Parts: sequence; C-alpha cells; structure tokens
Amino acid sequence: MATKKRTASSSKRDAVLDEAESHFAAAGFAGASLSAIARGVGIGNPTLLHHFSSKEALYRAVLERIATELTAVLTDHLRDKVDPLERLHGFVRAQIVWIADRPMAFTLIQRELLDNAERVRSARRFPLRGYLETAIEVVSRAADAASIKRDIPPVAILCILLGSISYAHTVRPTFAESLKLATLQQRASWLDIIGSSVLRLLEDTPVRT
Repeated sequence: MATKKRTASSSKRDAVLDEAESHFAAAGFAGASLSAIARGVGIGNPTLLHHFSSKEALYRAVLERIATELTAVLTDHLRDKVDPLERLHGFVRAQIVWIADRPMAFTLIQRELLDNAERVRSARRFPLRGYLETAIEVVSRAADAASIKRDIPPVAILCILLGSISYAHTVRPTFAESLKLATLQQRASWLDIIGSSVLRLLEDTPVRT
C-alpha cells in the first residue's frame, strides 16, 4: 500500500512539473500562475502546494529536472570519447539532440537566461552549474590540445557554440518561410549544419595554400 501511495504521489508530482514547464515556457516565471497550473493538472491549489511549497520552489524543481535531463544527454554523448575534439563534437551533438527533442524545455531555459538577473543574484543553487562546468571543461581540453583556436577564451567559445545553435533554432521558422531554402525545412538537420559549420570555423587547422 505504501509503495502504491508513493508511486501515485510521484506520478502526480511529475504531472505538476510537466504542466508547470509548459506554463513557465509560455509565460515566464512572472507570468505563470499556480492556479492555472493546478487547473491544468486537475487539482486544487492546496494539493499543488503539498508537493511544492511556493511558486519559486516549483520553478526551481522544473529547472532542476531540466538540468538533470540535459546533463544525462550530455553524459551519454561524451561516453567513451577520449579525444578532446571528439568530446567537443559530442557536446555540440548533445545540445542539438536535446533542443530537437525538448523544444519547450529549451524555450524555458532561454526565458530564464533573459529574465533571471535578479534571481541569480539571490539564488543559493544554480541548476545548470554542473552542465556549464562540464561544457567549459570540454572546450578547455580541446583548446589545450590545440584542436580549436587557443586565442579565444573557453567561455567565449562556449557562448559562440551555444549562441549559434540557439539562434539558429529560434529563427528557423521565419527563415524557412522567408527564404524557402531546403536546408531550413528540417529542424534537426538545420541544427546539424549550424553545429558542424561553427566547429569548422573554430577548429585550429592550418590553412591550405
């Protein structure tokens, strides 16, 4: 009986997190409503607050679940890769796969990066810290091995990689309608093109003459 209760509780908690992710992605932290999230799950506010004591706690839990998921995708794509350049390619591939599979979670993260200045200053926990630390380590090792340009700070390279992929994802629907190019029609293949192109620009290979 206790196991069944725990399972039911876990299922309800996951349902709340799923609904909350949708609301936070669509409206941001400030615009999302606990009452609307509760209604979406088919529960009352007291039940929601039983699982999450506040809007801040719910939002943090959503971010932590996304961070755990993103880290797992990254770990999977880095597994068995020893060569620094291969690990960098694995990192880029992990980001592309995650965005293609989880566009709503990606939208939420984009909103968080734009809207979180005040929360970051007062936050005690940073859900994406582990992911970012791994990303910097991957980039730094590639630079140390002279696989990519060493005159660009690793954090700048990380911004170039993530920024290029994120921007390409964001503008693809508009570009696809405006330009009518075949390369823009499929999201996953379009992101692959962007990722591989940026990596080629960053790779520290001699120019052939």
